Amino acid sequence: NHTDISSTDVEELEDLLEAFNEQINGTQNKLHALREYADDMEDFISISQDSHRNQLIKLDLIMTAATFSVAVLGMVAGVFGMNVPNELEDSQWA
Repeated sequence: NHTDISSTDVEELEDLLEAFNEQINGTQNKLHALREYADDMEDFISISQDSHRNQLIKLDLIMTAATFSVAVLGMVAGVFGMNVPNELEDSQWA
């Protein structure tokens, strides 16, 4: 009679351990999915930051080109606006 009780206890213990194992596997799968989600979110944030950085670089390039154009025009105006004699003043088109 004593062996029947112990074999029943062993079966209950095996069932309990199997249930715990299933819970651990389920939790492990959830953690794996969460890690993949976090990695995907990290990639998305990195791509978003890269996009914003590219927009800032584009704006910087446009501003640099505009500044250079204004500087060239200012230089041309400065050359012709100075009171330095040059041959252009004596031209028939001046």
